[in-house]
Parts: sequence; structure tokens; C-alpha cells
Amino acid sequence: MVVEREKLESDLKDTRTALAGADSELRGSRADLDEALSQLAHRNQELAQTREVLRVTSNNLGMTEKRLDKTRLALEDEVIVRGAHQETEGNLDKIATELRATVEQTIGDNTALHGKLGEGNSLWNFGLHSLTRDSL
Repeated sequence: MVVEREKLESDLKDTRTALAGADSELRGSRADLDEALSQLAHRNQELAQTREVLRVTSNNLGMTEKRLDKTRLALEDEVIVRGAHQETEGNLDKIATELRATVEQTIGDNTALHGKLGEGNSLWNFGLHSLTRDSL
């Protein structure tokens, strides 16, 4: 009986030692689990912040793309208008060149006419002078 009792006490002591080890191991595992859960919560918070930054950035990108589309359309309109202005300037230059040539021709014709009228006046005056001299 004493042997049995010692055996039971020895088993009880071994069981208590094993239980203490298991308890210690369980507490360590619980601490590891708490740490992992804390890190997970922190990562979830970072993820939520990152998602918010991504949402804001996506909105900004959308607005920037809209402004870019408007700018592209304005550029296309500007290219068309500039092309029309360039064509118009070419036409106006051609008309101005033709007008200048016409004015120069008209001035030349007018000068020639004045020259002929001057000659005619000289002859007229000469003839008038001759008539008045002959009449006297």
C-alpha cells in the first residue's frame, strides 16, 4: 500500500508537472495568439487607411482624366481654328498682293494719263497762243 501510495503520489507529481508545462505552453500560445491578433488589427487599420487613400487618389485621377479630355477637345478645336486662320491669312495675303498690283497698275495708268493730258495741254496752249497771235 505504501508502494501504491508512493506510485500514486509520483504519478500525481508527474501529472502536475505535465499540467504546469501544458499550462505554461498554453499561456505562451495565448500570448502569441494575442500578439498575432493585435498585429492583424493593426494591419486591418493600415489596410483601411490605404483603401481610403486609394479611393481619394482614384477620385483625383478621375477628375484629372475629365480635365484631360476637355483639354484634348479644346486642343482639337484650337488646331481646327488655327488651320482656318492660316488658310484665311493665306487668302488675304493673295488678295492683298493682287490689290497692290492693281493699285500699282492704276497709278502707272494714271501717271501716263496725266502725262498725255500735260502734252495735250501744252499743245492746246500752243494752239491757243497761236490762234490769239494770228487773230491779233
